[in-house]
Amino acid sequence: MKNSKLLCALLGFFLGFFVQGQSLVELQEIALANNAGIQASYKQFEASLEQIPQAKSLDDPILSGGYFLQPMGTLMGEQVFKLSLNQQFPWFGTLKAKGDLVALQTEANFQDFIEQKANLELRIAEVYFPLLEIHQLMELEKKHQKLLNSIYEVAENQYENNEVSLKDVYEVEMELEESKINLQILHQQKKSKEARINALLNRSENIAIKPVPDLINEANDEVEKSVENHPALEAINLRTSAYEAQEKVAKKSALPRLGVGLEYMYLDDFSMNGMEYEGMNMFMPMLSVSLPIFTKKYKSAKKEATLLQASSQLAWEEQHQQLKAEFTESKQNISVYQSQLDLLKFKVNKTEKIMEITYNKFENALGNLDELLNVQRRLLNFEQEQLQVMTNLSIAKSKLNYLTYTAEE
Repeated sequence: MKNSKLLCALLGFFLGFFVQGQSLVELQEIALANNAGIQASYKQFEASLEQIPQAKSLDDPILSGGYFLQPMGTLMGEQVFKLSLNQQFPWFGTLKAKGDLVALQTEANFQDFIEQKANLELRIAEVYFPLLEIHQLMELEKKHQKLLNSIYEVAENQYENNEVSLKDVYEVEMELEESKINLQILHQQKKSKEARINALLNRSENIAIKPVPDLINEANDEVEKSVENHPALEAINLRTSAYEAQEKVAKKSALPRLGVGLEYMYLDDFSMNGMEYEGMNMFMPMLSVSLPIFTKKYKSAKKEATLLQASSQLAWEEQHQQLKAEFTESKQNISVYQSQLDLLKFKVNKTEKIMEITYNKFENALGNLDELLNVQRRLLNFEQEQLQVMTNLSIAKSKLNYLTYTAEE
């Protein structure tokens, strides 16, 4: 066990050097192929397919026999044993109704599988984009470390020339140390996000993942779709139809069952009035009809199916309202995040220009270090906020894709 864990750790470590960028779609495809929950759901669907021929099949015929310990005399001979074969048939249309019931339940299970696929894709997106944000935040911290190092060099030179105080040098050192700690925290958070994605992909948590930066804004922008064909709603619709078929089966079950059979009687030779007679074996066709006189169970079965239909319709309404509300919320969130992103882009652009002016003044001993550090912090905060909003926007678009997901996708 220890060796296997060590091997996985080494594998993840070395893969980190060679791993290429992986898009969201690529990771989703891997998850759909390997995720245990998805595979279990599909196996459930395959198992339900096997129930269709079972529902459409007749009951097994019944073969019975009897042996007389003491032959029973008849006018045709002494009866030694008899065999009978009987086959029961449900009322006309019953088997078809049962097959329709199971087929509809199977289709509902398939829609459940489709919904789980869509949900899995969303769950991966909800971790993928924060992981991408962490990667970009790490690059951002490295960029600001370079800027702080440049400020530190200028501050040291100015301190030697008595242009700034030692306090100013310490201020820059503290900023640098804080940036290094932030980078370490981001690295730990990156490992945590990678482990979550790898768990969804059903593989070792140590495998490195490098998200593709330019995909963060490539989620589907189409917002004119609706939730009407969502697989969760389709599954409920199919189960409602299945309950209607269940009611039909209950009605058919209340009708008589027909049976046909054949009985064979073996008659041995016999003697009568001193004369020997040859026994005559006999075949007897038989018909039977069940008498469904205990109707309470059939009425109860029909009522059960009716109540399940009503319950399913109410469940559809509740699910439909929930999806519509989430759809509206997602569209509003996309609009809000887009406005926030535009504002932050404007702020970053202007702050970069302010930073350039302030840095040049400080470099030429015309500016104040505190002012320069304040501008640097503002620029960093704006860029961090920009990345956060980009993440929120991408997740909101992924949520919208989930809400408008159809079986054809």
